[in-house]
Amino acid sequence: NVTVINTATNQVVTTVAVGSVAADLAVTPDGKTVWVSNYGDGTVQPIDVASNTAGTPIKVGSEAERVAITPDGSQLWVANQGDGTVSVVDLASRSVVKTVTVGAQPFGIAFNHAGTTAYVTNGGSGTVSVIDTSSYAVTGTITVGAGPQGIRVSPDGGVLYAADFGAGGITPIDPATGKAGTFIPTAAGAYQLAFTPDGTTAWVVNTGANSASPVDV
Repeated sequence: NVTVINTATNQVVTTVAVGSVAADLAVTPDGKTVWVSNYGDGTVQPIDVASNTAGTPIKVGSEAERVAITPDGSQLWVANQGDGTVSVVDLASRSVVKTVTVGAQPFGIAFNHAGTTAYVTNGGSGTVSVIDTSSYAVTGTITVGAGPQGIRVSPDGGVLYAADFGAGGITPIDPATGKAGTFIPTAAGAYQLAFTPDGTTAWVVNTGANSASPVDV
């Protein structure tokens, strides 16, 4: 299920039943719809924000993990951890328009600010797949640390970081060249990260150490 919380009062408003093992959320740019990935069902499902009701699930690949919406709000991309693919869902027709084969156990998805390139972490391959969003072609594969999971683009678009779960740190990637930089250790089980609004600091969640590490970008 998905729990809805009133941010003014910090009170639970309602709980919305969705599919099996809800894994991730993405909000459309207009704020009207929340898309949920159901890991256990291999589906994604819309929730109408105004009514807090769930819509019809859409079948994607096996073990739907992280989801991301393109900057223009037209597509939902889904990492299918169980079959090494990414499903592209057209949000107007609410149908899968493309399935892209990437590496083993894909997890995180991030787009450059222009929306022309998608980056997908492959936890089982230790790589990041670079995908042209117009042709859906994999144009490059970047080797990073062991078991990459979360991936984020900085607010200015100048740097991309992949959280390397097995290596315990993050790898910077130059979006302009597609080259990985020097690995930055944080702590055990680096899993996800988020940038501060000014883009000067990346906070990394380390599940193996029950900690969060600030990284000076």
